[in-house]
Amino acid sequence: MILAYLPVGGNGASEYLLPTIFPEGIETVPRRFAITFRNRWMIAQSDCVVTHVTNHIASGAAQFKALAEKHGKTVNKGEYKKTKLPLAEELIFGLMALGKEVSASSVYGLLKAHGISERTANEAKKNLGIDSKKQKDGSWAWLPPKQETEQLSIQD
Repeated sequence: MILAYLPVGGNGASEYLLPTIFPEGIETVPRRFAITFRNRWMIAQSDCVVTHVTNHIASGAAQFKALAEKHGKTVNKGEYKKTKLPLAEELIFGLMALGKEVSASSVYGLLKAHGISERTANEAKKNLGIDSKKQKDGSWAWLPPKQETEQLSIQD
């Protein structure tokens, strides 16, 4: 999770369920410009951008998508129909893109914030080929899908 604001009080960044990143230099940016700074930083660091735009005119997500397209980034073109499965798959794919395991509770929490049920999350998990394993503390973690490698043989 890439934050626009440094946490104040509480447990700091540890209060978030997912690993957090603060863009370099954000601490020098006035608070009212922090989100814009963070969004521009994310676009500069990314090859592709996943967005979910519901208000195509005035929303920050729409502006972010337009800025990413302006900078030549690959932007998802998916239109969401009645099912939330495509959105769940994109969100989960984004979490797994780092190649690290993610706690199942973090995944479910993120998807719940987008109105996606555990049943839909599990269907998306299956479609993406994601495995899970039980941790020592009894919780579950989702593992990134194994990348298939093509084996080449040399003929004499």
